[in-house]
Amino acid sequence: MPPALVALVLAAGVALSACAESREAPAEPTWREVEPILRGECSHCHGASAKTTGGGFRFDFYEMTKETCGDAVEALGVDTPMAKALAPQLAKAITSDYTSVRPSMPPLPAEYLEEWQWQTILRWADKPQRGVRGSDNTPPSILVNQLSAKADKFMDVAVSLEDRDGDPVIGVLTIGDQSFKMDRSGSFNTRADTSTWEPGDRKVGVVLCDGLSSVSYMLGTVNVTHLK
Repeated sequence: MPPALVALVLAAGVALSACAESREAPAEPTWREVEPILRGECSHCHGASAKTTGGGFRFDFYEMTKETCGDAVEALGVDTPMAKALAPQLAKAITSDYTSVRPSMPPLPAEYLEEWQWQTILRWADKPQRGVRGSDNTPPSILVNQLSAKADKFMDVAVSLEDRDGDPVIGVLTIGDQSFKMDRSGSFNTRADTSTWEPGDRKVGVVLCDGLSSVSYMLGTVNVTHLK
């Protein structure tokens, strides 16, 4: 490698190191600062799959309330413990009483959190505030992959829950008076039993929540006609 290029690479490395070292935890962090850390370091175990991969501790959402998520809260249940309620356990998991003992989270072989990361989490856990939704944050959306316009004994529905900002999403899909819970982002497929429904039109709608607010969409109408 030419000497000039070596010098350039070394200089870039020093500059990047300086930038990394200069990053500090906010004095009074809110969920806006904490959530990206948890998303990158913890949500693969303590997100939607927490029941099987995270000991039941799910903290990809700040909290789960009717006030914030509207009817979408039914996907997980009102007041299901989330990050705000689990803040003490979270703080305990990333700290240790002994300098020679590594904190239990993140578990090996994952690397431990950077200093600014664990300091941000600890400061927030002491006073777990939500903070204000960013002006550039967008609401979650839904992509309809399959939705029958007519139904006899059943109808198939296939949708995908998405969020451009990478926020977690939950939702409740309604077809007439039937509800279907969606407890995570990504694809969702279901078959609604329409065999006992009275003939006529049924509205199909959904309410979604990204933990910051809820949004409702009308997806269409299905006509139930029982063939003889």
